[in-house]
Amino acid sequence: MIPATRGEARAVGSKHYSPGTECANGHVAPRFTSCGYCTTCSKERAERKAEELKIYYAARYAAGAAKFSEQSKARHKRQRENGTVKPREWARLNPEKRQAISRQYKAKRRSQEEAGIAGPMLGQWMRVQPKVCFYCEAGCESDYHVDHFMPLAKGGAHVLTNLRIACPTCNLRKSAKLPDAWIEELVA
Repeated sequence: MIPATRGEARAVGSKHYSPGTECANGHVAPRFTSCGYCTTCSKERAERKAEELKIYYAARYAAGAAKFSEQSKARHKRQRENGTVKPREWARLNPEKRQAISRQYKAKRRSQEEAGIAGPMLGQWMRVQPKVCFYCEAGCESDYHVDHFMPLAKGGAHVLTNLRIACPTCNLRKSAKLPDAWIEELVA
């Protein structure tokens, strides 16, 4: 039961009271104990404010769309250069170092895979596994990845107990993250 007066509402700790009279805008609705405003008027005011903000931001975006577009193109160009051109240029200028890094990576990967399962056994494992993502439980019958639960880059082994079926989205987002960190990211 909503108290009839503001004093009664304060006494019982209620957020609303209902005087049964019209507000200045003609609403017969409960009022807030803290300020005495009509709840219906407050709701209408909030809706008007939201609509005004929507119009304001649409106009602001339209006014600066060309500027934002140019800035975005320039940023993407810098990122593209930093992400592909510079590494390629470094590789071209340092072929011995690039080959050493490549050999080291391939040797590490090969040693991890050689200690693990063979290709035919992996194929048989993939055929019998239900094609449901281990992380998000989405069906991925036609498009799935085989994920190393404990990443090879973090010391995981290429063995059946470390493999999981994952949808491409989850597997690519997981990358070489440790299982605890990845599951915590999924839950958040």
